[in-house]
Amino acid sequence: MNFKEIQKLFEKDLEYVNEEIKKSLDSPISFIGKVASYLIESGGKRFRPLVLVLSSRAFGYTDSRMFSIASTLEFIHTATLLHDDVVDYAELRRGQPTANILWGNEATVLVGDFLLARSFLKLVQDGDLEILDCVSKATTKMAEGEILQLLKTNEPKTTEEEYLDVVYSKTAVLISAAAEIGAILGGGNREEKIRMREFGKNLGIAFQIVDDTIDYLVDDQTMGKTRGQDFYDGKVTLPFIYAYSMADNNEKIYLEELFLKDEKSKDDFEKIFDHLSRVNAFEESFKRAKEFARLAKENVDFIKEPYREYLLALVDYTIERKL
Repeated sequence: MNFKEIQKLFEKDLEYVNEEIKKSLDSPISFIGKVASYLIESGGKRFRPLVLVLSSRAFGYTDSRMFSIASTLEFIHTATLLHDDVVDYAELRRGQPTANILWGNEATVLVGDFLLARSFLKLVQDGDLEILDCVSKATTKMAEGEILQLLKTNEPKTTEEEYLDVVYSKTAVLISAAAEIGAILGGGNREEKIRMREFGKNLGIAFQIVDDTIDYLVDDQTMGKTRGQDFYDGKVTLPFIYAYSMADNNEKIYLEELFLKDEKSKDDFEKIFDHLSRVNAFEESFKRAKEFARLAKENVDFIKEPYREYLLALVDYTIERKL
């Protein structure tokens, strides 16, 4: 079973999540809904809500409450994208102009703040302190990850351990929360909650490693953003880390000079790309992503069919996106 088949199988559940999203965007200030809807409805796969729904149903949970909670995770995710685009001076997101290009940085940041505030209002109204605690810790970690990534920008000596810390904090922690919340809703025991948390963590890390790697590989039209954008932004990701770790002193100087240029050109990117290709840095990155994917699969070996199959298909999807 592939990702599209799972989306189709749980199409009704995702429609319920979308209804919750639209309902929660209601505000007397119509501009808020306009900006937020622009990104939320621009082709996102609802990956985090789907993880939560699958996890919940795997534990036998059927109440519609899961859709409301799933919508809060999509709001949090969207808020971080809005803030990211401002921090990164991004111009494209999913093939469309970013909100900050259309409406300016101030409005974009404030709408992101609204989505975060609305998320926690919904969680407080839900009244489950364990879920509120889970999401609060995740969003705190996400903010730390954003700051850590900022501090590591234009730092070619970033280690794999430091990179993985950023990846976990920025991306994997919210996917981890989605998986754990399903176990909470379904009444899982402590060990089951931990295993679902670890499943989401490993899934999220694999997801982001692949995302960072295909940033170098996939053409602009497919990605919906500029190829090599991370390089142009000074973001150190795993392919570069592998190439730098294998380089001799002269090669390290060469890589640093290219990476630390104030104004990077397309020619600079092609030079970096050629070097990374030559030392098989992309293959090594994909190999590392597969290691985390394997761990994610092991985390859910206790889940009964058919939900184990569905969760494993999500893991496979994270790796297959490179194709």
